[in-house]
Amino acid sequence: MSARFAALFVLALTPLAAAQTYDGALGPGDDQLPSGEYADVYTVDVAAGGVVEATLTSSAFDTYLVVVAPDGTQEENDDDGSTSRSALRVPSAAGGTHQVVVTSYAAAEAGTYRLVVTTGGGATLPVTKGRRTPAAPPSASATPPAPTPRPATAPAARPAAAPRTRSACVTPPPATRRRLHAQGVVTDCAGRPLAGVEVRISGVTAAGERVGMSAVTDGQGRYATRVPDGFYRVAAEHTVQWQGRPAGFALAPADGDDEQQDAAAGIAENLVWRLSGLRPGETAGVEGAYGEAQKYYGAQIQVTSEEHGFSGLYFPAGSTLAVTLTPAGPLVDGSAGAPLTFTKAFDRDATSSIHWYLTDVPVGPYALAATLTLPDGTPEAVGSKPSLAFSAPFAPATDVRFVPGSFGDIDMLQVTLQTRDRSGD
Repeated sequence: MSARFAALFVLALTPLAAAQTYDGALGPGDDQLPSGEYADVYTVDVAAGGVVEATLTSSAFDTYLVVVAPDGTQEENDDDGSTSRSALRVPSAAGGTHQVVVTSYAAAEAGTYRLVVTTGGGATLPVTKGRRTPAAPPSASATPPAPTPRPATAPAARPAAAPRTRSACVTPPPATRRRLHAQGVVTDCAGRPLAGVEVRISGVTAAGERVGMSAVTDGQGRYATRVPDGFYRVAAEHTVQWQGRPAGFALAPADGDDEQQDAAAGIAENLVWRLSGLRPGETAGVEGAYGEAQKYYGAQIQVTSEEHGFSGLYFPAGSTLAVTLTPAGPLVDGSAGAPLTFTKAFDRDATSSIHWYLTDVPVGPYALAATLTLPDGTPEAVGSKPSLAFSAPFAPATDVRFVPGSFGDIDMLQVTLQTRDRSGD
């Protein structure tokens, strides 16, 4: 049973006159689905071997129609190729009371509609209006029907992704699942919708064919598209102008899980533009090590120390180097950002240049400053400069700005720290 209709409650049914056509309206005061759509629910008694035929039309809202069998199985139809007409024909071998749910594609859509309910032979059926009645659970002695084999096998569940290390984003409510549809909403870290994002749905159909589809988000960040039966992943990239160039950012699944989903149950995936945090399936490794950057949504800064061309004592054992990044303006998503501090402890004397990687930095402008705390607790300011500014002097703080590369990826920044030989101290 679709989660979209699972939370409607039981209500005493009010008989209506037997009629092939019923004119009604959706709006405030009606039942509402958990995802916000208004809903009217009708019950129809069908003889064994009969057929429920239902057609829903409206010029006021995007129609959505559901027929639920006595055992809880259901058939759904969005708009039958349009936005104003939905139709279903559902055979019923066992007969019994079926429920016909009239609702809309999106939340809070309202207006008048016409519902036509007949049998396959064209005879009028008695129609009763009320709330959605959940199917009774099967008895302990009942033998469940054998499941229908599916050509594809659902992937095993994977443990949830590790928690984010930097930003905590506002995440939208879980997306609604709709059979043979992929849908969701795309937002930034503050919960604001992102319009015009191309969402890619790719995977393998039940027939074993590899396919790819896409849908573009509307002004409210929503996307939706039909998909063939099969298993699919959802992904997207958000492109913005940054430092005069286009910059692309991979979007994160809001629930942290990017595994394949079964189209038969409906594909629901909300995406969020995170500037930092671990990607799905990744675990944090050694802080500051090379190769860690690929695990995160944030960018990377390589910190090296000044080359003197000879061996000396530059970072004594027991000292700690701290690099602080203070935002010097809005980050790439317009947020204010927050200061970040990275530390590196030296458990033995460093007698040559160091190579240290600051990972998972939200893209934005920063002032970088470094401090070395000596073994006796004395702090010393450490000068810095961009590594490629060979003739520039070292300064107490360095302006660092991430720049998109030729393909829209954010290039790694490189900063050099000033050092001196402490052998004679």
